[in-house]
Amino acid sequence: MKTIQVLFIFFSFSVYGQQSTILPGKWSFEKVYEQEKLDSTSVKMLDMLFGNMTLAFNSEGSYRATIMGEVDNGTWSYRESAKALILKSNSGDIHNFEVIDLSENQMTLKLSKGAMVFKKSGEAPDLKETSELSKKEKVKVTSGDISKKWYLKRKESPGKSQEQIDLLSSMIAGAYFDFRKDSTFEVHIMNMTETGDWKLSDDESSVITMKDGSSKEWNIHSISENELVLFPGNSEEKWIFSNVK
Repeated sequence: MKTIQVLFIFFSFSVYGQQSTILPGKWSFEKVYEQEKLDSTSVKMLDMLFGNMTLAFNSEGSYRATIMGEVDNGTWSYRESAKALILKSNSGDIHNFEVIDLSENQMTLKLSKGAMVFKKSGEAPDLKETSELSKKEKVKVTSGDISKKWYLKRKESPGKSQEQIDLLSSMIAGAYFDFRKDSTFEVHIMNMTETGDWKLSDDESSVITMKDGSSKEWNIHSISENELVLFPGNSEEKWIFSNVK
């Protein structure tokens, strides 16, 4: 999974969108766009990296991406006026691509460094499992509700034993998310500190953190005066915070 996240983040930029009737189906990597401008060694290397890459979209708004044998699932939307394809991974990462060209059988995606040409190679797959993951219970909030310093108390993951959860909780002791009123944030975990910008999603049920051109979506499961429960994207992990250290 890390391979897909790193590659998508490396090639991403920011915009937002809705849906297209042409995109549903399976798309396979065909070639590097304008490869005549590259040397033969670079073309061969890129063909080796992305030769088996596929993107599959269904009409319900779910996608599945496969790169170098690894699979990433999530939801997609398309903003036709801006020619922008937006992929929201179940992990919470948001990947945005400019669509240079889109027809019934060919699609060209512009990346921050180059572009790729895909050809339609099949019908829209059954991505029911991915669609079900996106139907999670969320609550609406205001910026004022979120604008606090939240200390991470525990992280719950399906399939983990209580012993594993307790061990992880001890490792992340002292971690926090500081969502500031000026729309910046600071996160500290395991002796590492990062800063960036944050905002609420359009439906006010998710926090989107932004840093160095990449974004991550944190869906809000519940919130009270003293507790905040988030889950990254459509994952099954729960991050449970308190505003009391």
